[in-house]
Amino acid sequence: MSKDTLFDADAVDVRILHLNVKKKWFDMIKSGEKKEEYRQDKRYWKIRFVKEGYWLTQTCKVFDVVRFKNGYGKNAPWFDVECKGISIEDISAIKPEWFGNIQDYQGLRVFVIRLGHIINFEE
Repeated sequence: MSKDTLFDADAVDVRILHLNVKKKWFDMIKSGEKKEEYRQDKRYWKIRFVKEGYWLTQTCKVFDVVRFKNGYGKNAPWFDVECKGISIEDISAIKPEWFGNIQDYQGLRVFVIRLGHIINFEE
């Protein structure tokens, strides 16, 4: 097991967004190929991403780090990526190769999580 500690993501004041992703997306993000992660604009994600009291303006919360995990087990691989912000956009504005079957979701909006550099990982 190796650990790169370029950034102390466990510091008390660091705001971490925890996301589980399938292996395909996990590998693409870790390699630097995929620079955005998407979530559908549904109530479940609104509660997690939109600031309390800002439902009408859809102002998103600020996170410093996104911790991606491949699986739910205690020993599942993970890594931390700099979070450059979250916005809500029409699905037509995103990269379809990074979303999956986009034609099934035409007209919907998605949360776009913009990613920076990998700052911490454990294998």
